[in-house]
Amino acid sequence: MKVSMVTTTKVELETMSSSVDVLQSINDEQILAINRAIIHDAEFFAAAVGVDLCFALSCADSDARLVFVVENGIITIHRPAASHPTPQFRLQATTEHWTQVFAAKPQPPFQSYWGMLRILGRDAGVEVLGDQTAFSRYARIWRIALDRARDGLHPPPSSDSTKHDFTPDDETDDDSIIGHYIWLTLPSVGKCKIFYEVAGQGSQHILFLHTAGADARQYHSLMLNRDLQKKCTMYAFDLPGHGRSFPGQHQYPGAYANSETFYIAAINQVISRLKLQRVIVSGASMGGQVCLAVALRARELEVGGVIPCEACDYIAQDRAQKIYSLVGDEAILNPERVCGMLSPSSPAIYKRLNWWIYSSQATNIFPGDLKFYFEGWDGRGRMSQIDTRICPVYMLTGEYDYSCSPAMSRATAAKIKGAVFEEMRGLGHFPASEDPERFLPYFNKALDHVQRNMANTLILPVPFVQDQVRGMPRSSAFRRIVTTLSVLLIPFLVLVFVNLRWRVTQPVVDPLHISSVGCIVFATLLWLGWLSRTNRLAENAASRPPFRYDSLEEGEIRLLSFGRAQQMDGILQFDLSHARLSQRPQYTALSYSWGSARDSSHTDVFVNGQAFSVSINLASALSTLRRQGHQMLWVDAICINQNDSGEKSKEVTRMFSIYRIAAEVVIWLGECVAGDEEVQELQKVAGEISDGVSRAEDDAILKMAILGLRRLLMAPYWSRVWIIQEVAAARRTRVCWGRYRFELHVLETMIRDYGLSMDEMSASPTLAQQVLFVRSATRAQQKPRLMEILQLSHASQTSVVRDKVYGLLGLASDWRDFVQEPNYSPTVSEENLCLEMTANFVHWYTSLDIILLRSTDKHQDALPSWCPDYFYFKIDAFDHNLLTYVSGKDANLGWEKRRAFGQAARLNQDAQGPTPPAYQIEWADG
Repeated sequence: MKVSMVTTTKVELETMSSSVDVLQSINDEQILAINRAIIHDAEFFAAAVGVDLCFALSCADSDARLVFVVENGIITIHRPAASHPTPQFRLQATTEHWTQVFAAKPQPPFQSYWGMLRILGRDAGVEVLGDQTAFSRYARIWRIALDRARDGLHPPPSSDSTKHDFTPDDETDDDSIIGHYIWLTLPSVGKCKIFYEVAGQGSQHILFLHTAGADARQYHSLMLNRDLQKKCTMYAFDLPGHGRSFPGQHQYPGAYANSETFYIAAINQVISRLKLQRVIVSGASMGGQVCLAVALRARELEVGGVIPCEACDYIAQDRAQKIYSLVGDEAILNPERVCGMLSPSSPAIYKRLNWWIYSSQATNIFPGDLKFYFEGWDGRGRMSQIDTRICPVYMLTGEYDYSCSPAMSRATAAKIKGAVFEEMRGLGHFPASEDPERFLPYFNKALDHVQRNMANTLILPVPFVQDQVRGMPRSSAFRRIVTTLSVLLIPFLVLVFVNLRWRVTQPVVDPLHISSVGCIVFATLLWLGWLSRTNRLAENAASRPPFRYDSLEEGEIRLLSFGRAQQMDGILQFDLSHARLSQRPQYTALSYSWGSARDSSHTDVFVNGQAFSVSINLASALSTLRRQGHQMLWVDAICINQNDSGEKSKEVTRMFSIYRIAAEVVIWLGECVAGDEEVQELQKVAGEISDGVSRAEDDAILKMAILGLRRLLMAPYWSRVWIIQEVAAARRTRVCWGRYRFELHVLETMIRDYGLSMDEMSASPTLAQQVLFVRSATRAQQKPRLMEILQLSHASQTSVVRDKVYGLLGLASDWRDFVQEPNYSPTVSEENLCLEMTANFVHWYTSLDIILLRSTDKHQDALPSWCPDYFYFKIDAFDHNLLTYVSGKDANLGWEKRRAFGQAARLNQDAQGPTPPAYQIEWADG
């Protein structure tokens, strides 16, 4: 076979017989050319120095092979011979496949062996034979060898081979990209320090989103483009734990998994913190998928348009290929997989920079993002809800993208009315970083389209008015601009009429001029009418009164049901009604964590036709419950009037009963942040336990499930005070963690049977186990005393300090000995409430034993030494027996025999009533 056979065209390749042995037909001259191309590659030498390796390319349908022998950085290529070492592994494919690989312009997915493995797989004859560990360990060596083999057969132009031998960007003394840090508080990961970059001085804001496992450095070439800098101000940020951003407060190694809720919250807070206006959001791969999610929420986020690259509505991972679960170091494998997704024409410097970005990420960051990219993102059935009149959409996908193919993106664009799709020639899965020069014309075209259509939306009143109705008034700067334009219209109209009058006096009147003036006048009147109406609606939205509740009658609670429409423009709809608790209505009570007090991420739902602001986490929980088919709900944030201190005080004492009577309590842990495989095994083992099946303690699947369980118990949910009572009161309890569901009693069985002792746990799982301990005691009719439960829960958190006591009242058997009625009045301090609780105890038991207990917390210093701080009640180990004594649980001592210091302290009560204002105390001798 001649060289021309190797450089066949696409048509010839499609018609070529598979009987032609391409590997066998490569002649000695071509082998030498391949050998020279590899030897002269500095990256190959750096990877291969000190390595002794032998691998081969083989045909599944013939005996043809090509053997590559690496000895301390030097490579030689041979045909199989007895004198050569046995290959440690073989990259196998069919003859037709290898013909495609070594073509001058290979078609996707033949630009890389990774693509062949992913798309074709074993069923098509593509597989790795031999030592899988060596295949993974030396992935960089064989990947570069295959790339250079194609170059040896088809040398690139000399200009391309030397282009950008150091950096793709212009070298200057002071780079124009400026980096900053900001603090955000995000779902699942908590408080985090985020890095972002900015470049340009133009009026159009652009926000770039990086791909899975990468960071904002992918966009440096675009952000340094002088033409873009003149018309745009460009921003790009690194997600928590990515690139130069710090990990989140609750982001642990190996426990990270991205989600739509998490990413949208990050974008929302970045837009808010940086005060971006009418921003265009663009991203590729995972970032492209999130662009589609952003378009669904364009009004809420105040986004002007999106440019999703390499995106579609859903991508299913073919787990049978096991491409993403090979045995090996992910720091080696991940950047190699990425290089395999680039276009074969991508300049070498860009391939190296992509490899560098992906090789520098922290453990589990890339797999955590892939859990969202594969199956975590699901836009099926939602794309038709995107309104391109509000948010123009221009989708771009490279022809060499075999992960999200052009056909997949085109099909998604067809579901979005008004969306535009374009296939990018010569680009792969990472267009902005693999070949920015080739990508830039496509991006500019998309940017121009989005900006033109954004300009059209500015003169359409309906979207803007709808924004106002949703309670999202524009900035004061925007209003000043509108007002200024309106004022300038007056002299403009005067000039128009003067000019029109002069024209009318002319012998020949231009009808086109008259019609133009008429259109201007008519448009002006429409503008003023719309402006008047918009300002009125905006003022109403800005001063939107609190949600109007109907008063509760004695014995009533409010219940939430999904409205008939259930969803309108992506916003949940609910009806709020009253029911008598004594009639035991069928409802599901939700137990959840509202979120950090510093988290500003909120969204609107509609309750009885009125907008109601809830946290992102609660909105996710409600959406999940709707999908699961729940009809009637009780949710404290909505079913209790949070602005009515009197109602709150009354409802707090009924919380235990509300959760006890509920047909089911759903625990919402938020989006799953643990390793997906571990949670899947947890779900599998939990199902087996429900069916009565047990596993040996050394079982590999069980060990994975235990890791998933430990991470479940570390969810921030367990640190919330209120959930202790909610979980303890529940009769039937189900745990929802993202898309995973578990029966709580099954998880309790696993904790008990598989030895997850508190001694093995860190603080967070211990909190979860304390919650389950209280639940077990309550179910056994052994309610703890208030002082005991306060000590047990001292590390739990709440946004309202007094809820550290009031949130536990339903659990304590003696709470009325301390608290007559919960008091949320802002005029009464926590210190006064502590004094009142101490006085109630002394009055009820005529004993001063309570003064023996003193919290070791720093807040105790604000109180008298004889009054415990019940809101931060923490005692040391020495006082635990004393706590049992004071709580009245010492079985050997009745109240009449108790002594504080040898003999009893006797109280003479001068005042009557439940809370006497003063006491006279006589101390007996001793």
